[in-house]
Amino acid sequence: MTNEERVLNSHGRSQPNLPETAGPWAHARELRRFWAIARKAGVSKDGVHAIIEGHYPGKGRLHDLTRVEFIKLMDLLFHGPAKASDTVPDLDIRHGACGDGQWRKIRWLQRELRWSDTHLINYIKRECGIHHVQFLTVWGARAVITGMEKIHEK
Repeated sequence: MTNEERVLNSHGRSQPNLPETAGPWAHARELRRFWAIARKAGVSKDGVHAIIEGHYPGKGRLHDLTRVEFIKLMDLLFHGPAKASDTVPDLDIRHGACGDGQWRKIRWLQRELRWSDTHLINYIKRECGIHHVQFLTVWGARAVITGMEKIHEK
C-alpha cells in the first residue's frame, strides 16, 4: 500500500477521478489546508516555491507536483525537516564557537558529500555529543572536519 493510499484510506475517501487540468490535490479543501499549514509553519508563498524547487528539481509550483509529492510536501511543512531551531537559515548564523574558516570547510565538505542540512546536523550532533549545533567548539569542528574528510576519501 502506498503512502497516498494510506492517507486517503485514513480519511475514509476513495481517490476521486481528477481532470488533467486539476492540481495534485483532490479538493479545494486540501489546498486551503496546505496554505494553512504553510502559514502556521511561517513559510511564505515564495518560500513554498523555493522548497518545491529544492526538493523536486525541475518543478517550481504546486501544479507541477504529483499527488504523492504534494502529500510529502504537506508532511514536510507540517512536521518540518528537523527541530525549528535547526532550520537552514539559522544554521549559518549560529554554528557555535568554531572559527569561520572551519565552518566554511565543513560546508564545503557537506557539498562534496552531497549531504542535506539535516544530515550534517545529525552528524555533528553524533560526532560531538552535543544537542544543538550552536554548541560546536573548535575541537568539535576539528573532529567533524577530520571525519568528513575520511568519508570523502572513501
